[in-house]
Amino acid sequence: MSEQNKSVSLENLPNASTQLEPLIHCPRCKTTNPTDADRCKQCGQVLLPGQAIGIRVFFFFFFMGLVFIFAYLMYMNFIRENAPNPDSFWLNPVSLGVGILLSLILGFVLPFRRIPVYKQYEKRSVRHLNLNLKQSISDMTSALQLAPDNARLGLLKQRRSLYEKIGDTVNADRDRLTLALDPDAWKTEGDFISVFSDMDGSAFSWSMRKAAIDNLVSTGVAIAVGYCPECKAVVVLNKDKKCPIHPNTEGREQELVIPADIAAGKLKVTTRIAKKVPLMAQELNRLLVSHEAVALAYCPQCQGIMQLDPQLHCPHHPAARLKDVEFCLPSDMEAQKRQMMYTYHTSKAIGTRYIIVFAISLIALVIVYFVLIK
Repeated sequence: MSEQNKSVSLENLPNASTQLEPLIHCPRCKTTNPTDADRCKQCGQVLLPGQAIGIRVFFFFFFMGLVFIFAYLMYMNFIRENAPNPDSFWLNPVSLGVGILLSLILGFVLPFRRIPVYKQYEKRSVRHLNLNLKQSISDMTSALQLAPDNARLGLLKQRRSLYEKIGDTVNADRDRLTLALDPDAWKTEGDFISVFSDMDGSAFSWSMRKAAIDNLVSTGVAIAVGYCPECKAVVVLNKDKKCPIHPNTEGREQELVIPADIAAGKLKVTTRIAKKVPLMAQELNRLLVSHEAVALAYCPQCQGIMQLDPQLHCPHHPAARLKDVEFCLPSDMEAQKRQMMYTYHTSKAIGTRYIIVFAISLIALVIVYFVLIK
């Protein structure tokens, strides 16, 4: 999908107030379907788009055509009897051989590659911009949950614009703060400036991020929470990021949140400070016992993300070895479970990939040793 298609103007989109719920519009028969539907209830069309068959066929024949052209040039210039053997960078056996090899690889990889699921959700989100804005937001959220880190900034910017269009200032501010806090925010602009001027791109990116964060704090869009050692509690800090009761005490383990997320921000700070302050460890345990917070972790015996007891044990397998325990509010538990499960499967797939690459490299080294060296 081109950048031009992604940056669709939001000025003339339908009024979201008339859209009571997210609905998927079938691209074939135009029937509306529930937001969690996989296939159209009317015609059976798959509702999550992939790469069109026409594009796949085009890629295959295009690169196979290039293979034929390169092979023909190789034969005419170097293989046939009385070949001219031209002395040219573009017409030499190495360049033509590389062209044949790359065309063969691309001719089979591009037509049969699997489009990442997050890209499919992004594509469907863009398609629903003029059909159902709430469905567009739902799909963009799904794309964000599945996207790799290097794709999240662009998706966040698109979702923030959608929230602004429907007048959801809370979620728009949440995404705006997330964008400002991202260490890669303005990295592209910084790299561009460093190429065409003597300015340090990283310094520019840092200054832009700081200015954006300071603006959010000064306007009240974002507030800081942190641990006050004098109060011995996690408190909302003032604009100078100091305790309002003890103005000379700066908050520790600070977390920037929007006002609607104060409880979640306090929980994050409590979780981090509990490792250093026993009193806060007791507070964290109290939150778990009172069900004001939940603890989640992957249980290898349950093979899933489980809600832990206050002692941070799996309720079904208390002796199971758990790691990477996450804490969240009960209202965020299902979303957190989905994110943790996706992260687990992604890291497992990457680990398997490394093992395969290592094994292939080891086999290749053994073959080279015994065939060429021995």
